[in-house]
Amino acid sequence: DGLLFFVISINLFLVFNPFGYGEFLQNVFTPKPYSNFVFFNEFQNFRLIGTQMNSNDNAVILSLFYFYYLMIDSKKWYFILILGVLIVLTQSRTVFILTVVLTMLFLFFSLKNRMSNMRFMLSSMFVGVLLSIIVLSSGNLRSLFNGEAFRSNSLMVRLENLSSALSFDGNSLLLGRGTILNPIDTLGVYIDSEYVRVILQYGFIGM
Repeated sequence: DGLLFFVISINLFLVFNPFGYGEFLQNVFTPKPYSNFVFFNEFQNFRLIGTQMNSNDNAVILSLFYFYYLMIDSKKWYFILILGVLIVLTQSRTVFILTVVLTMLFLFFSLKNRMSNMRFMLSSMFVGVLLSIIVLSSGNLRSLFNGEAFRSNSLMVRLENLSSALSFDGNSLLLGRGTILNPIDTLGVYIDSEYVRVILQYGFIGM
């Protein structure tokens, strides 16, 4: 609980950004000042990096806490609520989808036998409306539903990265090529995927 309180405190400080100190602190956690400037100053483009190098990694950390409290220590519902909001603010599409799907499955199996069919249906509709409002208020998450996420240049770059990673010999795929400090000099391309970066450097064993 103490560790989570510390992580949430830092994330909330970044969200509320008092006197610009939240943006300053986010620049400490990730060396991308231009991206951070866009996150804090462009409408609907805010992405919460928290204590990580990027917002996707922050979403993973927050989701691990989220599922711990959802499935193991659910009496502390306020932590679940705060973590859910923070995960949305990271605008990590992959983690958002996994979190929603796994939460729905967990609630379906845990609540179905405790609630009447009518109450279960009403609760499901309420959650659906709430999720729709959240998605519509986020440019990055909205791209999942209007198709832009699957037509984006970023997605194509990641697919090309994956193709490059899988083209290496078996030993490289299994054990990796070691730490790559400059992917453009080493591979000739910029690696735009955390997963491909791990496969290239540490192989499937590292993944």
